[in-house]
Formats: sequence, structure tokens, C-alpha cells
Amino acid sequence: MGKELSRAFPVARRTFEEANDLLGYDLGRICFEGPHDDLMSTEHCQPAVLTHSVAAWRVACEHDVMGDLTMGHSLGEYSALVACGSLSFGEALRMVQARVAASTDVVAQHPGSMAAVLGASDEDVEALCREAGEVWPANYNCPGQVVASGLQRGVDRLMDLARARGIKAKLLDVDGAFHSAVMAPAADKLLSLIHTSDPKSQA
Repeated sequence: MGKELSRAFPVARRTFEEANDLLGYDLGRICFEGPHDDLMSTEHCQPAVLTHSVAAWRVACEHDVMGDLTMGHSLGEYSALVACGSLSFGEALRMVQARVAASTDVVAQHPGSMAAVLGASDEDVEALCREAGEVWPANYNCPGQVVASGLQRGVDRLMDLARARGIKAKLLDVDGAFHSAVMAPAADKLLSLIHTSDPKSQA
């Protein structure tokens, strides 16, 4: 992940080196060499995606490829905020570290998962989630693709129900019930941290 980009563009390589210094471990090595399970863990995956996104954005800027606006979904919000100048890369990386820590605490207490349900209507996926229990529609990505998220046992029931009805469903390579009510404690913790670090909140 990002290996060829860093080989080709010094600014991308420097971005990974900057992340290594800020994080205190060799994120670049994990991105470039793996192993896969280490990279896909929440602890490393989120800083890796942010760093790779910022590296690619910096390469684009060096080649005068500029946009009029930035947008991001979930973790992508942080790289979007860096790209529009609202956060420095270091600030974003520290916030993502805090996000990871808060999420990991919840995951340890409430094991969860996510699954993409394919080829079904939004209403059908919502009905499947209600029937399975402890799982909720999380991301309405496009017509015919809804990601459901919840406790592991709820996602397992959802997968069984989908298979029984001929609906295609695929587990995602994540280790938590992200974008669901299960993660509410992590959201509260992160919100508290943001308010604490915001100078306006201390005025």
C-alpha cells in the first residue's frame, strides 16, 4: 500500500516518513511489506489510509492537479480536512490515533463486524437487519449495495438469513461494528477530546 507511489515521488516518501516520526513506529514498513493482518488491524489501517491519502494528494498538488472542494466519508473526512487546510497532517494523524484508541476499546468489549449486502433494495436490507437483530444498515453506498454493521452475532444471523433467501452478502475485512450504535461510546470519547483540544471551547 503506497509502495510504488513512494518509490516514484519523493513527496509521498516524505509523507510516510513524517507519519513514522509522528506515530513512533514504522508505518511505512507495515504499508509496504505487511503482513496483511497487521495492516488491516484497526490500529494500523486507519493511520495507513490517512497517510496514503495525504501522500497521493501532495503528489497531485505538485503536478498542479487541484480541486475546488474536498469531501470525505468517515475516515476520509480527515484527509479532506487536511486537503482544504483545516487540519495539518500531524493534527489529523493525532486525531485518527485517538479515534483508533476509542474504537479499539469498544471493539474489545463488544466484538462486531460489517457486511455488504448486494443486489437487494434498501428496504429489504433494513428488513433483514430488523429480523436478525443487533445489526443495522450503516452505509447506503449505492442502489443495490448497503453495508450493515453490528455485533458479531447479529451480523452472523444476517449472513444466514441472506444466504437462505438467495441474497448475496459479503463480510468486510474489518474488526468492529463501525458506523453503528455499538460505536456510540467511542464517538462520545472522541467528541470530548475534540472539545478539550479546541481553543474556542476553552475561551
